[in-house]
Amino acid sequence: MGGAGAGSSLNILPTVFNHVLGTKFRVIQGYKGTTDTILAMERGEVQGACASYGQFRIYEQLIRDGKLVFLLRAEETPIPDIPEVPSIFDYAKTTEQRQLMRFIFSSTEFGRPYALPPDVPSERVAIMRAAFAAAVRDPELLAEAARIKMDMTYRPPDHLERLVAALYETPPALIETVKKLVPSVQ
Repeated sequence: MGGAGAGSSLNILPTVFNHVLGTKFRVIQGYKGTTDTILAMERGEVQGACASYGQFRIYEQLIRDGKLVFLLRAEETPIPDIPEVPSIFDYAKTTEQRQLMRFIFSSTEFGRPYALPPDVPSERVAIMRAAFAAAVRDPELLAEAARIKMDMTYRPPDHLERLVAALYETPPALIETVKKLVPSVQ
């Protein structure tokens, strides 16, 4: 697998797959990101890449030509564009493995969250939440996002609040395992 450094998804995903599934992915370092790794795949330097689905969306032609095939997804819930691709969670054998993956892969659930300072009045927070919810239903914005292959998946605030609460309940021993697997998490 092409790798781009300890903190990148190109490194984190295969490391977690090796730990949880027992895969034997070997990460080849030195690529600048997903684009360089895809080029390395086309040149035969590496056999694959582990990244979020959103990072592969711009490679529609490679997907259509069967040159880019999805083996697994790190998300627990199906991805509408590729519902047939199994989740790594389907292969977890223990509760600890699921907790570990939820902790590490929670960023896929967050997407690009917006946060406000704690002293913002609740009515302003409500206005901002309503504005974001309305924006992701705007036909012009959705058309533009589709044109540039931008993921517009909306996660409601209560979903993210539950996710944060669950992350705070992660056992300390599991966090130590995460630190060993993902050195950039400290």
